[in-house]
Amino acid sequence: LYIRNNQEDTVLHTASQYGNLEVIKIVVSKIFDGFSTLEAYATAKNSDGNTCFHIACVKGFFNVVEYFLRDLKIAYGADLNAKNKQANTSLELSCRKGFFEISKTLILHYTNVQQSFGGSGQNKDDERVENPLHIACHEGAHEVVQLLLSKGAQIDALNAENKNCLDIAISKGHREVVRVLLSDKNW
Repeated sequence: LYIRNNQEDTVLHTASQYGNLEVIKIVVSKIFDGFSTLEAYATAKNSDGNTCFHIACVKGFFNVVEYFLRDLKIAYGADLNAKNKQANTSLELSCRKGFFEISKTLILHYTNVQQSFGGSGQNKDDERVENPLHIACHEGAHEVVQLLLSKGAQIDALNAENKNCLDIAISKGHREVVRVLLSDKNW
């Protein structure tokens, strides 16, 4: 169970890749010999820096994501703030792939959007970066945009191209997102 393949994937990574929840449950029950072992295994990163939770989010396997959040709890492998080698969180990955039900579920598990999502649109080196609000606006996910704003996402954050979320939504022709943004009390 502890052997990794050439991409540094564990069997949990592989099961998450294919959305095989039953295999995930079997593996978890087999390695559950204490908190530290399961935590280390579930939060292990592959060669791309992805945890099994990242993989479930990017592949759109809602049932696997829900299992990690509900049954394993965040401490066992659903680290919502973990970033892969491309500096993407599970939320950013699910937004980019258009898995908005997963995105909404993830948002509901965060308590402080600005702290958890890098909501300022800046990283620690003061570079402007895309945050989940920018991504949701780009993808036209008005419900995700609304939820992010309700959780405190910074509406005027600028991305690397010096565009805010409204600029992005307008350039992509997402009228419903524009409506949501302009109706926000912080605009």
